[in-house]
Amino acid sequence: KAGSYWPLWTEQDRTLDFTQPVINIMRQIRAFGDFECIAVLNDLNIYVHRANVWSEAHSYTTGKVVFSNNLALVVSAADGFVAITEWSFNEPKAVVAQLRK
Repeated sequence: KAGSYWPLWTEQDRTLDFTQPVINIMRQIRAFGDFECIAVLNDLNIYVHRANVWSEAHSYTTGKVVFSNNLALVVSAADGFVAITEWSFNEPKAVVAQLRK
């Protein structure tokens, strides 16, 4: 049987592009799930685990944080907003603590 080869995704594949329609952004977030997407906000990488989107006309620059509450961030996209509800500064594969013996 003939097979096909699908290369492993790249960091670029995981990076959100807020100039895209919100439906595309949500599809990307769902596709990567626990592997998390990368969002570049204010020149910092954050790793997005969960988000919600909605379409709404606005005059904000795309990729701008327009609202924050506790750890939730709302970012402007091409045709609406992305509410990032679960995120981290640490990559999913990062070791953030270790046990001492």
